[in-house]
Amino acid sequence: MQLWHATPGWVVWQVSTSDHPVVWWIFAAVHCVAWLFIYGGCYVMDITELLGARQ
Repeated sequence: MQLWHATPGWVVWQVSTSDHPVVWWIFAAVHCVAWLFIYGGCYVMDITELLGARQ
């Protein structure tokens, strides 16, 4: 990280959610759906352990 240089003239990600509340709700919904996929995958993969069949 010592060799990293800032590039102030080049912005990779800048979205103003305070000006557009719909964009904030879209980001929040995508975030929640992504976590549901993660938790759903964990639940499906570990169902036998949750039932006590594999300990």
